[in-house]
Amino acid sequence: MAREKPALARHIEAKAEGYLAFLDYPEEVRVHIYSTNPVESINAGIDLMRLELGGYFPSLPCLEVNLFIQVVNLQHQWWRTPIPTVRGASYKLRQLFAIRYELAEEEVFTLHL
Repeated sequence: MAREKPALARHIEAKAEGYLAFLDYPEEVRVHIYSTNPVESINAGIDLMRLELGGYFPSLPCLEVNLFIQVVNLQHQWWRTPIPTVRGASYKLRQLFAIRYELAEEEVFTLHL
């Protein structure tokens, strides 16, 4: 790919850390976090509501209400019952989160001194 599309190869290489961030998570959790199903579910729900309203949202408040409804639906569908393997790895996940964001806060703090 680098020979055929060098700009794309450079772009992917520069963003590789973000694209491969899921590899930092425990192996038993990875299979559950690579998916974009929750995002796709919200988008599909909003699109269905838009179509039911005649193809557009008549106002920004109407869009906000519909977005809220989709998030609530998502919570009931995906987040209400945790996946057992993810629940089992919750301690590891909290530790990864703390390490990642505590370091980021320390770096920001030292930059502002």
